[in-house]
Amino acid sequence: MQRDALVTEARAKIIWGEPLSSVRYFLISNGMSEDDANATIRQFMEERESEIRKNGIRDIIIGVVCIISSAVMFYGLFLHRFSGSLVASNIEGAAGSVPIALFGIWKLVRGVIFLVRPQSDTKSLAETE
Repeated sequence: MQRDALVTEARAKIIWGEPLSSVRYFLISNGMSEDDANATIRQFMEERESEIRKNGIRDIIIGVVCIISSAVMFYGLFLHRFSGSLVASNIEGAAGSVPIALFGIWKLVRGVIFLVRPQSDTKSLAETE
């Protein structure tokens, strides 16, 4: 197998979340030296972790926006309650803000995990987006 095709295949395997030992074996069994294989894997893992961190930052932003918007919505409904106008729409609005807040918390936690520990994600990059 030509070196360019070998490196491209190894990159694809790492992007798709294959175990490093499998990729290392693939490279070495196709004629690449162990040092070159390790350097190639390290380079592609850094690229993968960088993408996962970007996804983590995006998830943190989405989570914070959801939590803040839910808090603002709930706070606005809470003020209306004490002003004497407790209507069904206020109750529905409050109930609607809870799933948004929970989604925001989930995205925030997931984003922090991806940002701090990107190697914990073993799925394909396409699945993490």
